[in-house]
Amino acid sequence: MINANQKGFAVVETLLIVAILAIIGGTGYFVWHAKQNTESSLNNTTNSQQAISKQTKKAPTNSSSSPTTQIKYLVINEWGVKFPYAGDDTLSYKIEQTPDAASIISANLAKAFPGCDAYGAGNIGRGHANDSVDESGQTLGQQYQANPASIGKVGDYYYSFGHNQAACASTITDAAAKAQSAANDFVKAIVPKAQAE
Repeated sequence: MINANQKGFAVVETLLIVAILAIIGGTGYFVWHAKQNTESSLNNTTNSQQAISKQTKKAPTNSSSSPTTQIKYLVINEWGVKFPYAGDDTLSYKIEQTPDAASIISANLAKAFPGCDAYGAGNIGRGHANDSVDESGQTLGQQYQANPASIGKVGDYYYSFGHNQAACASTITDAAAKAQSAANDFVKAIVPKAQAE
């Protein structure tokens, strides 16, 4: 026969087992639910990053945006010197009768105005510190000391700019004169940036 005490213990044991199973089940559900939420958040973040990456890669380029500036060089081989510049123009040179003077040619100027294909963008001269370059009587060395932003220097040589005295275009118009003046100003600005080749 089962006595009343044993029945009471059986009920308590059963209730304890049910309570333990409920706690284990509740904890398992909580862990599973938290894991699902974490995975869902990670998937959403990954998908968002991939979408942003695709948009960035496929974004059309705006034609009005500024192009990447590429540095070019006017290289005067005979002198072993180069002058950096940026822009869409291409500069070249022609050594004059004296080996220390180079006429500068602008491809854009020559294309726009026939006759500017031999000169037109100014002259670059080279000399030593004691050489005089203009009617002021100042030497290149003195000019460099007074205004180093207008004279280039590489080694023992000083490089100075000279404007063309004659129009390069066969027909002199205001547009041709302005274009030649702009080309001269452009070359004048690069002379102080002289570098060894």
